[in-house]
Amino acid sequence: MTRLDPDARQRCFIEWMQSVVQATAGDVVAIDGKTLRRSFDTATRKRALHMVSAWGCANGVVLGRGRTA
Repeated sequence: MTRLDPDARQRCFIEWMQSVVQATAGDVVAIDGKTLRRSFDTATRKRALHMVSAWGCANGVVLGRGRTA
């Protein structure tokens, strides 16, 4: 991410969020990322588990959830 042009990254993010607003008729979709505590194992060099979820605020429902690198 640090190698990407910050201005271009910001423009892409704004365009993406505008398309999300249109697709959801203005409903807010909250994106959240977490690292699960104690999900790593130093003995086997297993890395910690990182999760990202999308939450539809108007409906109070998880729209999607998945692992990330």
